[in-house]
Amino acid sequence: MTIWILVLGLLTSVAALGYRQGAVRVGFSLVGILVGLCLALPLSPWLKPALSWLGLEHPLLTALLPPILVFWLINGMFKVMAFQVHRKVDVHYKYHVVDLKRILFERLNARLGACLGLVNGFLYSLLVCLGIYTAGYWTTQVSSGENDRWALRWFNRLARDLDASRLHRAACALDPLPKAYYDAADFVGLIYQNPMLEPRLVRYPGLLELFERDEFRAFSQDASWSQLRQARSSVHELMAHPALDALLNNHDLLRELWTALEPDLSDLTGYLETGHSAKYDREPILGVWAFDFRTAFQLYRKANPRMTALQMREARKHLSSIFLNTSLVAAPSGYAALKQYPLTRSPRPGESGPGTEHRNLTGRWRFENGQYILQFRHEGQDLEWPVEVTPQSLQIPNANPPLAFERDAI
Repeated sequence: MTIWILVLGLLTSVAALGYRQGAVRVGFSLVGILVGLCLALPLSPWLKPALSWLGLEHPLLTALLPPILVFWLINGMFKVMAFQVHRKVDVHYKYHVVDLKRILFERLNARLGACLGLVNGFLYSLLVCLGIYTAGYWTTQVSSGENDRWALRWFNRLARDLDASRLHRAACALDPLPKAYYDAADFVGLIYQNPMLEPRLVRYPGLLELFERDEFRAFSQDASWSQLRQARSSVHELMAHPALDALLNNHDLLRELWTALEPDLSDLTGYLETGHSAKYDREPILGVWAFDFRTAFQLYRKANPRMTALQMREARKHLSSIFLNTSLVAAPSGYAALKQYPLTRSPRPGESGPGTEHRNLTGRWRFENGQYILQFRHEGQDLEWPVEVTPQSLQIPNANPPLAFERDAI
């Protein structure tokens, strides 16, 4: 009901304004609306440098503002032209024709202006519906009900009424936004409504290398953010969180994130829903791998068949402690990271022998002669290991000691 009240109010007010302004001014406005709609998208790239010069560099603003500004600039130019022409016509009929013609012209001008005003009101109604539809597609998916602010609840009610009235079909016919815009909204809505999917998100192969950056690592380890998500806080509370605010204000990082996300949005949504990626599952090495001590120790025993029972027990105790948090990450670009990998270090004062320290090693993986190969570099030394991979396990028998991993999936 609210959407019909809004549309009827808009039609009535614009028609009344057309009756008051006359057909000349309203006619120019109509042409300005049509020209603005035709040129808003083609001319918007020319306006983006001006926004950067004004200090507006947020990726969302630079994507959405230029077409809107172009439309209103063109509309404003036609309104200025309309005022000049209207003034000349008005002077002519006031001072250069008889009163009867002037009265007839004023009557025609007002009534025709009201009719053209209805046309303008119809076009403005379509634009308002388009704005409600495109923005409401996002806001309704991140709604938390009564926890939302009144403005968001009111806007979501408009969006739902638009859908119920079937006016969204007219908005869809005019919609210039790409499919990626709506795929992104589906992705954000799925994550927002299902906080337990966040661990699966950070394991998506297409985003693994990006999520290795310090900004995302610190964000994922923020305890206060986790508490907000588990409490299903409103989107306003989430956006006010310092960690998310810092990410949203990092424009370069947002561009990198969008560049990584845009080609994979549909696949990412499917991955979050099923745990399987149609795009990346064909490359079995990709993903996050957790250390599999049982298999690794079997490889260790195989490599050292002459161990005594005592040696085996000591080795089990030692290896289980130093490899407790070891994991492996392999991304589609060839990036690989071996996390919390134990390395021998020189003994510290008071220690009887060499100790162990854990390092994060970054390197590359490649597929060569039918086999995956991992390559890392540590303190000038190259570590290159052939890898045996199945969909659920990854083994490095030539490492010292041998390594084994199982797919870390949620």
